Amino acid sequence: MAKDIYIRQTISSLINVNKIVTIHYSDFDKDFDYPGESHDFWELLYVERGEVNLQTKNKELKLYEGEIIFHKPNEFHRHFCNGSVSPRLFIVTFVCRSPAMAVFRGMHTRLPRAVLPMISRFIVEAKESFLLPEYDPHIKGLSQAPDSPPGGPQMVKLHLEMLLITLLRESERTVFTSKDAWEEQLANEMTEYLSARLSEHITLGEICDKFHYSKTLLCSTFRRTMGMGIMEYHSRLRIEYAKDLLLRRGCSVREASEQTGFENQYYFSRVFRRYEGKSPREFLKENRKL
Repeated sequence: MAKDIYIRQTISSLINVNKIVTIHYSDFDKDFDYPGESHDFWELLYVERGEVNLQTKNKELKLYEGEIIFHKPNEFHRHFCNGSVSPRLFIVTFVCRSPAMAVFRGMHTRLPRAVLPMISRFIVEAKESFLLPEYDPHIKGLSQAPDSPPGGPQMVKLHLEMLLITLLRESERTVFTSKDAWEEQLANEMTEYLSARLSEHITLGEICDKFHYSKTLLCSTFRRTMGMGIMEYHSRLRIEYAKDLLLRRGCSVREASEQTGFENQYYFSRVFRRYEGKSPREFLKENRKL
């Protein structure tokens, strides 16, 4: 009887991280200023909160919350704060000789939202697997945590490789030509999210969890783009929905209040009057005469 023949698929590695040198994840003092350095391995810097200034041999720029930059091996770079903002930065240095890393030379971009959860998972795994002290440019390596979970350092390496591969893919799909274009895209995604939740009371914290940005960034971006605050916009949408429920669907004030997610009928009436200049009952009385 002939034996079955199994084909063993060879899996090639698009990106293989050979070594991780340092990982830093901390708040930086608003007056932080380091003279700069260069080294023969890659450096990834992600601004989780705030902003930081950057200088290389050929350029100076400012990195804002949600942006990431790569420094190729042997590239001089200097990071410094502006004296007023204390940023939270995530910095990883690593050795990777894969040809695909050429994509990251000079890469400076705002991270697509699809990638942000991957950053969060990487940070969690790194904090469990290694001792991550406050930022010190003189630290030359990592120390494994005494209670590191089984396979922790390997998981950190895999998370970094997954992050790089996903970034490589996304770099071909999502390109924002300007900060304004990115803000408009983010605001549009937020309005879609809010419009789909007219029967819910949602909080800024829930919106931050959904979009993986800070309250400061989300609120300022939304206000610049839409001309009003996030919660005000959502309240206006809910009141418009409530008017439809009252007038066209024959709901009572109590039913409209419940179906638009207000905590009680009295608060609903107060918000309704704020935007319409009249109570729900007065609105019904006037419009039923028309």
